[in-house]
Amino acid sequence: MSLRAPIVAIAPLTGAMRDDLDVSAAVVGSLTGIAVLVFGLLAPASLTAARWVSLDRLIWFALLAIAVGSAVRVTPTLLAVALGTLIAACGIAFGNVLLPAVVRRDFASHLPVATSVYAATLSAGGALAAAATLPMLLALDTTWNRALALWAVPPAIAVLLWLPRLFRASAPLVGARTPLRLLRSRRVIALSVFMGAQSAIYFTTNAWLPSILRDSGYGEVAAGGLLGLLNVCNVAGAALAPLLAGRPGRRAQVALGVAALTTLSLTTLIVFPQAALGAVVILGAVQGAGLGLALLLIAVLADSPRQVVAVSALVQGVGYVLAAAAPVVAGFLFDATHGWTWPLVTLVLVATVQGIAGRVASARS
Repeated sequence: MSLRAPIVAIAPLTGAMRDDLDVSAAVVGSLTGIAVLVFGLLAPASLTAARWVSLDRLIWFALLAIAVGSAVRVTPTLLAVALGTLIAACGIAFGNVLLPAVVRRDFASHLPVATSVYAATLSAGGALAAAATLPMLLALDTTWNRALALWAVPPAIAVLLWLPRLFRASAPLVGARTPLRLLRSRRVIALSVFMGAQSAIYFTTNAWLPSILRDSGYGEVAAGGLLGLLNVCNVAGAALAPLLAGRPGRRAQVALGVAALTTLSLTTLIVFPQAALGAVVILGAVQGAGLGLALLLIAVLADSPRQVVAVSALVQGVGYVLAAAAPVVAGFLFDATHGWTWPLVTLVLVATVQGIAGRVASARS
């Protein structure tokens, strides 16, 4: 749950941060963009580290970095927020790559169900941050920076809960293929593009949905509530997709369905924002489904836990680097056009690419 909350929690506080720090929409959007870029750039480093240090120890250090980085953001300056987000993003990058290998290692005989639980829990962290950050700020009568820093608590608890695994850690994953060798696989490359498209849409909508809704006439609390609903529906989609895609023949259908319904929901936000409730429900569910499908494919395209780390490093490395610019580009497009039509049209194009890539990645070998 700590792999999404520190990043998603920025979105409900965007307005207060822009006013207090006197920065543009593009600057605030770049916080999310930089975090996603770090996810991609550090993915290969996760594989390298896993050859020397056990998965359990690496994940403990990742959780520690997330907790420390989140706490640093208690200082109400742009530098502190950027630095804290960067530190937390480094920890999240390692967790993103390594946890699928833990799932494959510990639950190989129940992979679709285990992936469903993992994807749902991952999405639940984002849902909690989206839904609770602004109400928490109002209920505690506190400031945006303190509300942001409170998200250091979940990873701090996880650091303590993971301690038993730290002391009985398994051996490093010696012998995993390098990501460059996996570039020969068309399905792995397609999955990287699918992951990038899914991440671009997810992080852009989480960064800007409250602003999109406020500019369409919704109140601040209502906009924050719909962001929370988006992420709650994300949990449901993430849990359901690996179960639906447990049989190889269904995976391409799930991928194409995700792209089609994403296009429908984004188009609704453009032409009929009064129906945002329905659009948000659909968008949240199908983007969660895209994540669940991607995580399942990462596991099934590898032949062992050590190879899961290699596939995960490549897919998430390429995918997150491709997605990193999306929230920043959306902010620049908004600043340039003074509206959300072109940012949303761009995401529709990304969804089209997502469908094509998902179809290729899901093909039978």
